[in-house]
Amino acid sequence: MAGASGSHTIGAGLTVGLREAFAVADPVLWDLENPAQYTLRSRLTFEEREADVGEVRFGIRSMRVDPDEGFYLNDRPLK
Repeated sequence: MAGASGSHTIGAGLTVGLREAFAVADPVLWDLENPAQYTLRSRLTFEEREADVGEVRFGIRSMRVDPDEGFYLNDRPLK
């Protein structure tokens, strides 16, 4: 599960709080050989009219650095 929250100004003196959450079932992990990406599309409506649309591309992966063993991408060592 991933998500975001925060306050956003939507007009002169108007601020709204937003919380977004989404899940990706069985994600394909991004790596150097297969840079799998997903597109998140969001749509803001106000009084049943579309007020804003956004799109962001992202990859799902894990990264860590072990001081003795080095860098790991998706739990695999990478030089």
